[in-house]
Amino acid sequence: MGDLPAPPAALTWILYGIALAGLVIGLHALVTGRLLVKFGKLREISTSRAARLVGLSLLIDSLASFEIGREIGLLVNHVEPPHWSQFFVFALFIAAAFLQWLAFRVDRHPSRVGA
Repeated sequence: MGDLPAPPAALTWILYGIALAGLVIGLHALVTGRLLVKFGKLREISTSRAARLVGLSLLIDSLASFEIGREIGLLVNHVEPPHWSQFFVFALFIAAAFLQWLAFRVDRHPSRVGA
């Protein structure tokens, strides 16, 4: 039984691209208080405070994507990434999920409270 093959190097660059896109969209939402794209559940965001929370969440998600890309880049070179980085990424995802939940809690309208 041999080791698993290394992941493709292009996956690192794809994750860096996703991180960069999340960084740009998150910074725009954080600075202006408006979301660039509104689809799905994001259409319910109407206040600038909630949009800024979603923007901060996107910044944290992009940091997690960058960290995962860095770990995959190390694996491509057959270097084992430090084990603490997996806990760091998990904590980032938990923080981003909490901020998204908080954004939808902050943006409550009387017509949507029972829905």
